Amino acid sequence: MITKSKIKKALALAEKSHHLFEKEVLGGVFDKKWAMWYTAFVLGKLPELKNIVKLYNLIEDAAKRHKKHKDVDWIEFYAEYIVKRLS
Repeated sequence: MITKSKIKKALALAEKSHHLFEKEVLGGVFDKKWAMWYTAFVLGKLPELKNIVKLYNLIEDAAKRHKKHKDVDWIEFYAEYIVKRLS
C-alpha cells in the first residue's frame, strides 16, 4: 500500500539526489525536466506505483497547485496531493 509517509520519504530522497544531479551533472543549471527525473526516482523507490504517466502528471500538477500554497512544505503538499489521487 502506498502511504503518504512512503511518498514523502521518496520525494525527500529525490530532492537530495536531484540537487546533486543539478550541481554536478548539469553544472548548476536548473533542470527543466525535473518532474520526469523525480518521477523516475520515486518509481525506483516505490515500484508498486507502476504507472509512470500517472505519477508524472500528478507531480506536474502538484507543482502547479503548490504555487498557491507556498506556506506548506512542498514535500508535504505533493505527498498529500499524490496519495489522495492514487486511491
